[in-house]
Amino acid sequence: LLQWNRIYTERYRTWGHQWVPERFPMELVQEMLFHISQVEPDSVRGQRSYAVRYPNTTVLNWITEVADETVSGDALERTARAHLLTNIAVMELLRDHHQRYPVHADPVVGGVKIQTGRERPLRLNASN
Repeated sequence: LLQWNRIYTERYRTWGHQWVPERFPMELVQEMLFHISQVEPDSVRGQRSYAVRYPNTTVLNWITEVADETVSGDALERTARAHLLTNIAVMELLRDHHQRYPVHADPVVGGVKIQTGRERPLRLNASN
């Protein structure tokens, strides 16, 4: 699967990224290709993506791209395994990513108000 992924990544680079990099960005993390979209608040109307409609509560929305519409037999088994392994790899990547979450504590009447947040968008290559 890794060898196939390398071939598909090179095809993405050759036929998309090199010609229209703003439409086909290349962010590689541990040989996984990520397409991270920036969303302007005014562009939300009519969007179906939960991450686009609710960016304050959704840090990641991902789609695994594996050709699965017309396969059967052994190829279907490999495709299902590729989906599973991709999802596991992304979950492990997120688990191991250590992003800082700023915490603010402000005194209020009768206690303390504590707020935290996280940077958007999630940047997996960013130094923390």
